Amino acid sequence: MSNADRAAQSSILEQINFEFPEETIVAEEDNQPAKVPPTNTAWIVYTIDGTANFIRGLSVWSTTVGLVKDNEPIGGVTVIPGIRDEYVANQSDTFRNDG
Repeated sequence: MSNADRAAQSSILEQINFEFPEETIVAEEDNQPAKVPPTNTAWIVYTIDGTANFIRGLSVWSTTVGLVKDNEPIGGVTVIPGIRDEYVANQSDTFRNDG
């Protein structure tokens, strides 16, 4: 885990907590086991997938945020900033924006 992981997670959690203060957040960089609650709404945050690439300045790394309700996926987004690519999904569709 790098300082960049911690800073990115802090920024993402701050925004989610501001918009949805009552909802659970399960985040990769927490010092506790990640458990998605079986009921209610939860955000799942993976701040930097590919930390080694990120630290080396390579473009292949991503950030992913997902949303589940009652343990069922509602939607999510994966952003790969280095190649200006993003994927967004909901319960019925998947979209890609590549640059």
